[in-house]
Amino acid sequence: MKRSNFWIGIAAVIVTTTATFSPSAMAQRERGLSARGALDLISERFGAERVEWIVEMRGWDGVPEPEEWEVDVWDPRSRYQVREYWAGDREATNEGSTDDYYPARSPFGFIRTTDLKLDSKAAFVIAEAEARKAKMGFDALNYTLRCREFSREPVWTLELLDASGGMAGKVYISGSTGEVLRTVWIFRGERGSPGGGPLIVDSAAPREGGEHASTGARSEPATGDRYENQPPLRRYNPAEDEPDPLAPSPKPPMTEEPAQKPPVPPSSSNQGTDTRIPPPPIPPAP
Repeated sequence: MKRSNFWIGIAAVIVTTTATFSPSAMAQRERGLSARGALDLISERFGAERVEWIVEMRGWDGVPEPEEWEVDVWDPRSRYQVREYWAGDREATNEGSTDDYYPARSPFGFIRTTDLKLDSKAAFVIAEAEARKAKMGFDALNYTLRCREFSREPVWTLELLDASGGMAGKVYISGSTGEVLRTVWIFRGERGSPGGGPLIVDSAAPREGGEHASTGARSEPATGDRYENQPPLRRYNPAEDEPDPLAPSPKPPMTEEPAQKPPVPPSSSNQGTDTRIPPPPIPPAP
């Protein structure tokens, strides 16, 4: 049984009788569960083969680690080919087949567990470093692990939440290499836009002046005071990066066509079988 579903029925009683109570951040740190820990719980209960291929993992309100995870895995024996597990509070449960994907929509892809090199703990350290560069404070994090579309690369998406639960930013991190793929920051108040609204700084957004990052190239997050303005993007460098998959294919080199050979007149040996009409005789000169 999901821990969140159990508490939802008594939430109103807790709020009315203990309105001043809230678990400390230190207590939640002790109860926090890493993504690797959640997979280990499921493996111990149901077998490692059940979590060989991950469709998606989700954890909420981490300080810094969530207390529970929902894990969707590939299961061709289930009705919708995707099965959901829950892990938390030192236990794991089988939530059954889920239709969150097929048949309405397809998963982004499938992550082999052995290809996941970056645990949620390491992803938090990287996201925290990016937040320090942006001078952005946050109180909690939401975690999502899914495959980068049209590939097998695992990608962490960490949503950074402020004290009121609002979105402070997002950090996208490769689960294979730890590379920061993209950052999105939402500045408010004195750091917001001149009109009073939020200032959104996306490291993958086009540059001012019409210049764009090459399609398929990964953006490099800005540092320091550059977050106050539009951050620069790393351009695609064919000498350093893999080929751009959306770039037009190079045209093959032009080759000269071989010269056509003149027609070969029929040989005398074939005149007997020549069916062409001979030209008229040339009249004698006067």
